[in-house]
Amino acid sequence: MEIFMQLGADKSLLYQFLIVLVMLVLSKVLFLGHLQKVIENRIDKTTKLEGSADDQFAKANDLEQEYKDKMGAAHKKIASESSDKKFEITKELEAKYKSVESETNAYVDERRSEAQAQANKEKDSILANADELSNLLVQKITKG
Repeated sequence: MEIFMQLGADKSLLYQFLIVLVMLVLSKVLFLGHLQKVIENRIDKTTKLEGSADDQFAKANDLEQEYKDKMGAAHKKIASESSDKKFEITKELEAKYKSVESETNAYVDERRSEAQAQANKEKDSILANADELSNLLVQKITKG
């Protein structure tokens, strides 16, 4: 107690202690409690959102992969459909080509047989006149 007295502490030390204690309680109720809530709210909205951001990135990656899968499937489907259509068109065109080719071949064969018949007819007419022409030739050679 003597040390306190030498430091200048007297009976007012108890009152000062009570005043500091009351001020601490009042500041805690009026100021520090709200400050604590603000700080915790800030922490919740900043550092704790990192986990939420990671979840959002994971969802975005999942959606991206789903999009890529759907686009790949759509491309495969379109490629398959176009290949099938190409095959069908090719078959149709081949059938038309063969049809036109057979018609053309028939026309050519018909014209060839007509030309052959015409040539044979001309040949027969020339050969029919051959005896007469050979007699005329022999007469001209012998008279000549």
